Amino acid sequence: MLTVDDLLDLAAHNGVRVRSADLGEISGYYDDDSRCITLDICLATYQVRSTMAHELSHARHRDRPLREPRAHKVREERADAEAARMLISPEAYAMAEAEHGPHAGAIACELGVTRKIVLAFQREAALGRAWTRCDWAEV
Repeated sequence: MLTVDDLLDLAAHNGVRVRSADLGEISGYYDDDSRCITLDICLATYQVRSTMAHELSHARHRDRPLREPRAHKVREERADAEAARMLISPEAYAMAEAEHGPHAGAIACELGVTRKIVLAFQREAALGRAWTRCDWAEV
């Protein structure tokens, strides 16, 4: 499980700055011109991890704003899926689901991520993505 410090190191390694600001209603955003992720100052640690991983996906792809709603939705789903892959191991997910059932909110609390990231993991698992599979012999 990547920590906030791990994510900060990953950002620095890729030439992406991370800063905090009062963003009001949004959790964070990535600006490709400045290669900077801005996170809201009021986020809890689990929200920082989830938002930073999501925005690091945008940075990885050098994403710029889109006007077309469908393309924007696809890009956001990709960023959520990549954040889930960074933050949730199949083994940790399997153990959390065994304890809480498929309830995304309870699993999110257990794994220290947002519900949105768990839902992205579940969506990718339903699509049969290999990275979401757990070898039960190892759990």
